[in-house]
Amino acid sequence: MSYATRTVSEYMTPLPHTIGAGQPLSMAQRRMAALGVRHLPVLQGGELVGVLSSRDVTFLHERGRVDVERVVVEDAMSPAPYTVSPNDAFADVVRSMAKRKVGSAVVESSGQVVGIVTTTDAMLALANHLNASNAFHTAESPAEIRTRILEEHKALRALLQEVEDRAERVLSGQVVEDDTQDAASLPDVARELYAFMLRHLDVEDRILAPALEHADGFGQERARLLLDEHRKQRRGLRAALNALGEDSLRELAEYLVGFVNDVRADMAREESDVLTDELLSNSLVRVGLGS
Repeated sequence: MSYATRTVSEYMTPLPHTIGAGQPLSMAQRRMAALGVRHLPVLQGGELVGVLSSRDVTFLHERGRVDVERVVVEDAMSPAPYTVSPNDAFADVVRSMAKRKVGSAVVESSGQVVGIVTTTDAMLALANHLNASNAFHTAESPAEIRTRILEEHKALRALLQEVEDRAERVLSGQVVEDDTQDAASLPDVARELYAFMLRHLDVEDRILAPALEHADGFGQERARLLLDEHRKQRRGLRAALNALGEDSLRELAEYLVGFVNDVRADMAREESDVLTDELLSNSLVRVGLGS
């Protein structure tokens, strides 16, 4: 396939991590650091309203002393982000990014954020082109896959703590329904948690399941069980997403406290059962990007 006809979907980072517009800037900075990313699409009520980049954060700090616990993402983000379709020609999008002097393009489909293209993706594509290769793949060893999943677990634990802290504030009476801004933050951070977990399940399906399948004689069964469990978890997460706003603030807080504990237990089991040095040795597995 010619590079001129390749689409955004082949090069984008699928299902990027996002942040709520009303979340404190400190939370965004922690998330960027934990995930090793420089761009976060910003959502409000599930809709894209901007992009926060590390450059935006730096610019805000250069303007003077900033209390990152009080300043919210909306105050630092770049509004009206450049958006594209997964089916757009990748070369056209990169040219447009250069012309607009933007570091990212958010990929939307049917009103939902499905990916992001950054200057890093563009440079990797250029390097691939210069190497005269028609396949855009990277080799990740099972050990590297294990490290990547554990890094995502670390970021997920930080988000779980954020959710738990906010839920406990509601249950202790520090936040009530009438406190509009504080009350809205719990559904917002719950929505971010559910979206984060859906993205994480997709990552595990794409790279961990194949690694497990080839790990040992029981690999195929381990991979099957993992994918079956992920299907169940997706149904639960989507139901929880759809139910946001139906319960009272206190009912949501009570549910989230139990949910956080369940997720922590699931991660601990996964880490002890499959994310082990013994199971994930260093034989190479081919993993495609943009799949």
